Amino acid sequence: MKIILSVIILSVISSFIFPQIKCENEKPAGSSKFNSASIELNNKALSLWQKEMVKEKPDSRVAVLVISLLDSAIIADSSYYLAYGNKANILLGYGRTLEAIETMEKCIKNSPEMAESIALLGMLYEGNENKKEAIKNYEKALEVYRMRFKEKHDFTDYSNGIITLLQLGKKKEADSLVSKLPGEFPDKNKEIADFLNLYKTYNHKETIKDLCRKRYIQEN
Repeated sequence: MKIILSVIILSVISSFIFPQIKCENEKPAGSSKFNSASIELNNKALSLWQKEMVKEKPDSRVAVLVISLLDSAIIADSSYYLAYGNKANILLGYGRTLEAIETMEKCIKNSPEMAESIALLGMLYEGNENKKEAIKNYEKALEVYRMRFKEKHDFTDYSNGIITLLQLGKKKEADSLVSKLPGEFPDKNKEIADFLNLYKTYNHKETIKDLCRKRYIQEN
């Protein structure tokens, strides 16, 4: 899943915006597989947390264990961007935004090609009222999306790029690209329809607010 950012990103309004909690074993196209130990640790962590997060009051002791497992997954394979995103998502739930930002900064350092993670970092900065860093990361993500689109003409990269334009406040440019979707992807009618539903209802401020809101209680 890509942004969202597959930012991102970033938990969880859609696959276009945030890389929500999931188990996935492959790197982006053209890359080798992730380290199997890292995948196993990530999946174990998520299996534990998925059972806990549905409770009215998730046990913070389980969260500590899950984050520890995700840290171990990152140590086993520092390029495994999903482990970083999953850790950041849990930290956000406890209101630990600065730690989530630090986590995604490390992710991008090790996987600079992951535009989704870069866009997610921009959203975290914006949620922490650092607009300058937010814009810097949105622009960087857009650059990577455009480069990847030129290389493989992928629908997800194209649509994620459109969302990133909205994050930058460039709606006119985003509208122009949306109008070109049927011509660019004549065999993606369902995907285009799904994306248009998201595009028409996308509210950037509410998205940031929901992403960065505290959802869990930290027990002493």
